[in-house]
Amino acid sequence: EKRKAEEAKAEVERKRQEDIAKAQELLKQLEGLAEEAEKASKALVEEAEPLSGKEVDDMDLEELQAKAKALDQAGNDAKAKSKACTDMVLQKGPEMRAAEVPVPGQAPDEDKLTLAKLLTRINESAKLTDATLRAAKTAEAKAIKKAEAKKKLQTSESMFDKYDKNGDGMLDRREVEQFAQAEAGLKIPASYFEKNFYKSLVGDAKGVKKANFQRLKVSIGLMREQAQDDKRRETRVAREKELERLREQYQEKINDAAKEVESAEGKVSKAETDAFGLQPKAKGMLSKEMTKLADELDELVKDAREEAADAKKEVVQLTEGCEQELKLWFTSEQKKLEFKMNRFDARLQKAASLCAKFREDARRKEHEEMDALEKSVVKMLKYHQRAKDFTNEELFAAIDADKDGKIGESEWLAFFRDCEKEPKAEKEAAKEGEEEAAAAAPEEPPSEEGLTQLFAALDEDEEGMIPKERFINLVRVFMKVAKDSVLTSGASIKESKMLRRLDIGEVVEIHRGPIEEEVVKVMRVFATAKQDDLEGWITISGNQGTTFLEDGGNVFKVVTETILTECFELDGATSGAAKKVRDTTRKLKVGEIVEVRVWAKKEEKSGLMRMKCKCRADGATGWVTTVGNQGTVFLEVA
Repeated sequence: EKRKAEEAKAEVERKRQEDIAKAQELLKQLEGLAEEAEKASKALVEEAEPLSGKEVDDMDLEELQAKAKALDQAGNDAKAKSKACTDMVLQKGPEMRAAEVPVPGQAPDEDKLTLAKLLTRINESAKLTDATLRAAKTAEAKAIKKAEAKKKLQTSESMFDKYDKNGDGMLDRREVEQFAQAEAGLKIPASYFEKNFYKSLVGDAKGVKKANFQRLKVSIGLMREQAQDDKRRETRVAREKELERLREQYQEKINDAAKEVESAEGKVSKAETDAFGLQPKAKGMLSKEMTKLADELDELVKDAREEAADAKKEVVQLTEGCEQELKLWFTSEQKKLEFKMNRFDARLQKAASLCAKFREDARRKEHEEMDALEKSVVKMLKYHQRAKDFTNEELFAAIDADKDGKIGESEWLAFFRDCEKEPKAEKEAAKEGEEEAAAAAPEEPPSEEGLTQLFAALDEDEEGMIPKERFINLVRVFMKVAKDSVLTSGASIKESKMLRRLDIGEVVEIHRGPIEEEVVKVMRVFATAKQDDLEGWITISGNQGTTFLEDGGNVFKVVTETILTECFELDGATSGAAKKVRDTTRKLKVGEIVEVRVWAKKEEKSGLMRMKCKCRADGATGWVTTVGNQGTVFLEVA
């Protein structure tokens, strides 16, 4: 144990000796840095010494500036070396203090190098540097100021000597004029020499002495500034007059632009007023009148848009090339006009939207008018057919006068001039059991203009004729079974046999009738059941008022969204003739109602059942899939 304690003590002593040795080495390094800092401080003192001596009065400005530069370099060098010392103390101070730890039993060595001694030297050196720089800078500023004044005086004296041509130590009147012209670009007026100020400069002498030369320069400088002020004033006044002239010109432009804006405002207001007045007028107007009114409003909106665009362009171009001084005024005037035009586009857009809605209403009314016209014409055709006991084919042949298999416009119009007209039944007068049959008067047929319009609508390919197929589709009549009934072989109920029963909702096509059955006194029609193309006779209504058949059967309702196309084949290319037909390709939404034009038939490529129909909503005509190849039902009887 004793041996271990001795070893530990020896190890501590060894470590202490190492720390002391390292501390002494660091202190020697710091001592070297301190010596460098002291040398730099002494060099700074030597560099600053001339600035505080008498010789500084003999230095010119350039010498002082060179001396100041050298002083700055010496000061920076001293500060850098002082900083190197403090940096080392901060980094290695704790290690250097190991040399100051006293050894037990030994007296301290007064000559020993320590950190405290070095710090004192470093601080003294730094203080010397700071004090020297402060004193030198003060002396430097004072010396430079004095040198500058001296140089300025020398320059002034040199200038005086330059214009003192005769060397008499004074500037006479002529020499003063030359000085003013050369140095200030000023021609001195003769009145200047009569003023008291000039006379006070000259006194009893023949001219301005050197002592008063500075006052002369100031006086001439003031005259120069006054002359420049006068010139600037003249320029400003001239510019103000020019700007006023330009302002008047620009005001004319603004007034012209304002007139354009007012004109555009008038057209916009008229378009707006007319647009808001459209809807109240629609009720009592025909579709062609509505369309004409919409065309007029569209033209008015177009004119208003063009005039508004021209006005905006005119207003935007107002400030182009405008002088900067008038820019603010001009811009404010421009913004006033722009404010008036801000809502032009929105107002015209609203008018255009109302016009588009009105035009859509006109198209809808046109369809309704055409639908009513078609029903009226079909009613006349069917009455003539019943009166002559014609089939659909015989009715076509009666109209097709030249027997070319199609109906021309002249044949169409001629038929309606000469066909059988249905009498218009007067309402029965009901007066206390008294029945009085009113005389029948012929119903007025559709006008020739209306017949021509319908002919054009039926001439879908615009070939100037109605094909037989299209005419037959027009006059075909369909009915729907409303109550359980039967299909029989003859018109007479007793003498005919039942072919089959008819289901409620089943569709039949009427070929002849209705005629009254002679025995049972019920109304009967000859028809084809569309389910299986079986022909026979059917009772429309019983003698007790029971309805077996009701109108319809050719009206279908969309139950699954689909599309209306121009061609029967889904991938068929649109032919040249078909392109003449209005574009009917559009979506059919659930709930839309269509009327059959050509009954459904199978499209071989796709396996779809396709039907030609007319939409009640807008009169669009085209082909639609009724049943898909997977059994999906798109349309069903309404």
